[in-house]
Amino acid sequence: MTTKQKREKAGHPPFEPTDKQKQQVSQLAAVGTPQDQICRMVINPETGKGIGLATLNLYFREELDLGSAKATAAVGGALYNQAINGNVSAQIFWMKTRGKWREAAQAIEITGENGGPLVACNVSIEEYLKARKEILEEY
Repeated sequence: MTTKQKREKAGHPPFEPTDKQKQQVSQLAAVGTPQDQICRMVINPETGKGIGLATLNLYFREELDLGSAKATAAVGGALYNQAINGNVSAQIFWMKTRGKWREAAQAIEITGENGGPLVACNVSIEEYLKARKEILEEY
């Protein structure tokens, strides 16, 4: 037997993904399952073990790429339907994210005594601590 013939016989037969495995990978990718975990869940029937990362990327590239996009589209469609059917929260969310709506910033006004201006004074830390102590002793 030649070296080439030995090499061809060595190792496992080529992996053949099933439709069920393709659907499984697509669903796992859709919900954000990390690829190393997907590998452990897709069992190679020849070995009875999970597939490797290289095998996952070689045989399931489309499912990995499109799984998440399909899930996002499905959720977006459901959100859109909720907004169209009168769900005010969905409408607001849609307009903020897709329609670029923004709420006006809330203004906070700080005033001094009786609505007058704030009075600022420069004191040393020692003067501050002395005044603080006197105030605390009063109460």
